Amino acid sequence: MRAVLMGGGTAGHLFPSVAVAQRLVDDNATDVLFIGAEGRLDGKILSEQDLPHQLIPAQPFPYGLSLKVVPAFWALWRSKGRCTRILREFKPDVVFGAGGYVSVAGVLAATRLRIPTVCHASDALPDRANRMLARWATRITTHYEDAAASFPPEKTTVVGQPVRREFAQASREDSRAQLGIPPDAFVLLMSGGSQGARTLNYSLLDALPALMAGPDMHIIHLCGGLDHDEVRERSRSVLGEDPRYQCHAFHEEPWLPISAADLSVTRGGASSLAETAAMGVPSIIVPYPYAAAHQSMNAQPLVKAGAAILVDNADVNGKWLSEQVLALKADRGRRDAMSQAARQVAKPNAARDIAGIIEALAQSQAARRGSA
Repeated sequence: MRAVLMGGGTAGHLFPSVAVAQRLVDDNATDVLFIGAEGRLDGKILSEQDLPHQLIPAQPFPYGLSLKVVPAFWALWRSKGRCTRILREFKPDVVFGAGGYVSVAGVLAATRLRIPTVCHASDALPDRANRMLARWATRITTHYEDAAASFPPEKTTVVGQPVRREFAQASREDSRAQLGIPPDAFVLLMSGGSQGARTLNYSLLDALPALMAGPDMHIIHLCGGLDHDEVRERSRSVLGEDPRYQCHAFHEEPWLPISAADLSVTRGGASSLAETAAMGVPSIIVPYPYAAAHQSMNAQPLVKAGAAILVDNADVNGKWLSEQVLALKADRGRRDAMSQAARQVAKPNAARDIAGIIEALAQSQAARRGSA
């Protein structure tokens, strides 16, 4: 069996595809090939995962009227041609796309070549790419029940969000040992995504004196690439070189800080929420203000279950953050209840279920070829 997987450009589209690829390779002896975006994190991540890949010149489409639509269309045209050549050479039985602009060219090329396709929608409010590609997709999988309502019911299945196998293998004790954190410490994880979240970064910097007053507080701050130098300089001015505060632009092994954490403060990206839920970590979710609609919807299952607190970006500051974190730190019973609720919301078999759909389509495709 051969499968092509797409979903790069951003971590939120890439990592679900990696999770599905891991399952296919481990369980089904599948030959997989990734198609990712040039000039993004795709090549680095896929190389580290030892997954074969080719990169295309795909670009995101602007929202609204903009001259940027011209180079985006040109990149789509070139990318579709590149994908067509790749698919003809690799001869996959099925193509999987995890949404985003990288998936568009590949799914369109696969449709033209009559290769079955599976499209996965990560967000509760499906992105533009998946809404457009739904008419051609052979099967559609979604993370959320709300998203399924946007697609034809006869070919749509709610499976949850695929999470990489490293999260299932991680343990609190081992992760803390690798990160140099005592087993009895209280660990706050602050993460705003690969680019960072300025509101979260600045609020945490303002909250550091209050948060670090207690000796058992440890903070892992994933501040993103844009603000890293400034955050490091300002945190040193407050704390000096305090080993209880770890600051990184991002973490190459994200399952370590997540599984080590007692509390997470994060944006509302679908993959981030699925990963924290899988590890049973209580969350304070602050949706990105320019994507607040879909990130707030992403958060709702966790909020309704009592696993997370949802707050508007405009309401977050250092005083609010320190009060919320310290209150939760002091209330072990509430945190335990939030942790249990998070695990109940999590869908740990999503990658397995998607892999099963892909395998079934591949077998049908092989049978059709054999009878032709």
